Amino acid sequence: MTIVLVLIALVHISNSEEDKVDENVIDFLENNEEVGVVVKLKDETGTFTTTEVETNEVIDDLGNDFEKENEYENVFKGFSGNVTAEQLEVLKDDDRVEKIYYDYPVKALLSDTVLQLNTSLINAKAIHGLNITGRDQSVCIIDTGVNYNDASLGGGFGAGYKVIAGYDYVNDDTNPIDDNGHGTHIAGIVAGSGSVKGMAPGANIVALKVLDSGGNGGSGDVVSGIDWCINATSTYNISVISLSIALLNGSVEGIYSTYCDENDAVVNAANEGRESGIFVVAAAGNRGSSVGISSPACGSNVTAVGAVDKNDGASDFNSGNIMDFWAPGKEITSVGLSGGSSSCAGGTCNGTSMAAPHIAGIAALMFEYKKVENGTTLKPTQITEIMNKTGINITRASVTKPRVDAYDSIRLLDTFAPYININISNLDVYYNTTNLTIGFSAIDPFLDYAIINVSYPNGTRWFNSTGNVTIPFSNLTISGNYTVTLVSNDSLGNVNITTTSFRIITPAVALQYPTNYLNLSTNDVEINCSVQSQFNLVNLSVYHNLLGTFAFNQTYNATGNLNSTNFTFNNVNDGVYSYNCRSSDNSNNTFYSANNYTFTIDATYPGISLLSPSNASTQTSSSITFNYNATDNFNLTSCSLLFNGATDQTDTTITQGISQSFTKSSIDNGDYTWGVNCLDIAGNQNTSTIYNITVSVSSSGSPGGNTGGGGGGGGGGGKVSSASTVETPEEEEEPAIEEREYEEREERDIEDLIEEIESLKKGLELVFEELNEIKSQLREPSAGELNINRKAVVGIDNAKVSLIIKYDGEKEAENFIVYDEVPKNFAEDADMIAINAGNGGVTVVEKDPVFMFTYKNVMPGEEQVIEYSLSRNVPLEVIDEFDKPIVLVRDLEQPEVETPLKESEFEWKYFIISAGILIVLTAGILFFRRRKNNLNTN
Repeated sequence: MTIVLVLIALVHISNSEEDKVDENVIDFLENNEEVGVVVKLKDETGTFTTTEVETNEVIDDLGNDFEKENEYENVFKGFSGNVTAEQLEVLKDDDRVEKIYYDYPVKALLSDTVLQLNTSLINAKAIHGLNITGRDQSVCIIDTGVNYNDASLGGGFGAGYKVIAGYDYVNDDTNPIDDNGHGTHIAGIVAGSGSVKGMAPGANIVALKVLDSGGNGGSGDVVSGIDWCINATSTYNISVISLSIALLNGSVEGIYSTYCDENDAVVNAANEGRESGIFVVAAAGNRGSSVGISSPACGSNVTAVGAVDKNDGASDFNSGNIMDFWAPGKEITSVGLSGGSSSCAGGTCNGTSMAAPHIAGIAALMFEYKKVENGTTLKPTQITEIMNKTGINITRASVTKPRVDAYDSIRLLDTFAPYININISNLDVYYNTTNLTIGFSAIDPFLDYAIINVSYPNGTRWFNSTGNVTIPFSNLTISGNYTVTLVSNDSLGNVNITTTSFRIITPAVALQYPTNYLNLSTNDVEINCSVQSQFNLVNLSVYHNLLGTFAFNQTYNATGNLNSTNFTFNNVNDGVYSYNCRSSDNSNNTFYSANNYTFTIDATYPGISLLSPSNASTQTSSSITFNYNATDNFNLTSCSLLFNGATDQTDTTITQGISQSFTKSSIDNGDYTWGVNCLDIAGNQNTSTIYNITVSVSSSGSPGGNTGGGGGGGGGGGKVSSASTVETPEEEEEPAIEEREYEEREERDIEDLIEEIESLKKGLELVFEELNEIKSQLREPSAGELNINRKAVVGIDNAKVSLIIKYDGEKEAENFIVYDEVPKNFAEDADMIAINAGNGGVTVVEKDPVFMFTYKNVMPGEEQVIEYSLSRNVPLEVIDEFDKPIVLVRDLEQPEVETPLKESEFEWKYFIISAGILIVLTAGILFFRRRKNNLNTN
């Protein structure tokens, strides 16, 4: 039995020796003295021994004239260099040598055509809440190096920069700077983060330069690059290797229709990269084959990528059954390299070289997502499986493969339920004292819905809500424990549920007035406290610091088990005070309110000083800035510009003690008055002295007209709002957010539309003096010229609806008019709404409310944002009640300019005229000479 085993082993050794040397090695030596090889060594010296093979010992046996180019430890144990025929025989006879590969020439995969970018097929976008950008992932770019000095690639090299590490195997130094442009272009597609934005803009780049300035190199250096990346995986968290190269068979790419795992050293090394947990992606090649792909893409553990155009059409580059995916590879713009020899150096390029880094970038996003979601690291096989389920299938020559979709690739990784939290303003609610706010948050990149259910103490449901709710204290009348349950799920069906509770307690003492944090404008204060007990009451006392120190200084007898008492204090100084009440019953129980209440007395009016323009001054500009200074004992809530006796603008962000200003534009010549009116937190209101000014602007400097119209406040600048500025919800309360987009509206006749909608007509008449004259010049933007959506943000005691309109017309709009009706379930009256329309004029068309907004000189691509704000809560679903606004524009007419003749046209024109004159003069002279000769003859 032993003899049989030995014979089998000997036969195996003999057969393996025949396959030990790549045929190309022997063919090359027939015409050359040396051949470049990549030598793969065995791990152990023999079949029946465990002695480890030492690379240096194998190299020493080749003699002193052998020069090692590269040594490998991670992809496999081995080395590369040039060997003679004699040295090749030594290696063949060495039992420690497993395989002798030919050092194939390698080139960057390029196309000669330079076209326009289109990368919209890959939908890589930041995931809200998790901000997935490839952060903390590193991608090895094995190519011509990377121009790390470009701002889109970090502007530097090493720790703290995007290109964090690398090596130059062409020049054998640590500076992998690109001198070709191909590698830089690849890096920009993967992780550009400046003017060029890559698939994973937060990812890091590791640059391995294995190709020279002409885009050429050898497989030995490529293996070294892969070996370097595997060795540095943990140091730089390398998760992806991108190879946009091809091995040449002669002068062309080798084409493989089946896996080529043992064909060359690069494929062998690339397969080892995946075994090490790195996702290895390679370009399928550009030779034009429809039945096979190039090496190293043909490796069984390498993800091979073919290219499609911007219309998802398969390209004429390589493809085949062993290819994995399609990705955009035509008309791709990325980071260029000034002076680079590559056709990609100009910034735009074609080829499967451009397709592979798209997949590399998506893989980096997927690695980060899973790390952020649950701290795990994906396996390369998992990434491939997920990508295969996304995008659309594209067929070329009976080969059908998916064009990967980045967003779905990440979405399908989601296994975690939404992160949810309930926030209740008071877990113990005392009867008739305070409102109760129930807020919640649900965070998930693919959130579907979240809803809270509130149940009575007996278990029956009270109500449910999809947004934060505030319950008035008048509804909190039944004592006991209430249950609040929050249920949320995402689009993949991951569900999360959490439950909490609050308690309503019948209070001992309720502080009725002043309410907590109330601002009073009088120095006479009346404190009211009420008490309820199951026992008969004896007395009720007030505890306060109105006289400087806390003391009980007023006590009244009480009877029964319910009592309400007023305590009066006169001539109290301005200040901030606190109070509480104490009650005793006939069972010797003493009760206090749960918390002291604080209130402010501010009976002093705001002080206002007008700074400029001075009284009785003359202004020579139609745009005037009005400067003033305002002070108060406590805080000011707003100050308004009074212009000609009417409120023109209101500022709700006042800084006391320094100069404040309003700016008003488009003021006609004439005499005016101005002043400032200010309101403080206690409701004290004061008006400054009134100044007179004269506006006198010469006709050459006459201002244009951007009228605000109606009751909303003019076309001025500065801080303009028809009411107070919207308050931002407190940080600890997550506001509910909802967005709504609108479909395009069919084109309509403008004049009929204006006549049909009376309030639209009224609004236009308020804005334009001659409506009939402008009707024919107005138009409704066509499909594609507008992008309109709304966004609702609802907090505990505030709400805001934003209208966002992006204008994508071809011309500048001289007038841009927005007509918008606000539903009454948002606000019943225009005065309830605070409006911020940017630099637009605001006109109140109807108090219902209906508004018109006017903008001047709106450029293509410009976005207008209009915000409606309330200081109260509304249901989030109110956004669905808003209709699509009507938008009208008047295009800016460009004056015709006569095009001057070019210099060359000018010269030729007058040359022809001069030549014509000379011909006529010459003909005339000849005619008269002939006539004179005839007369002399006669």
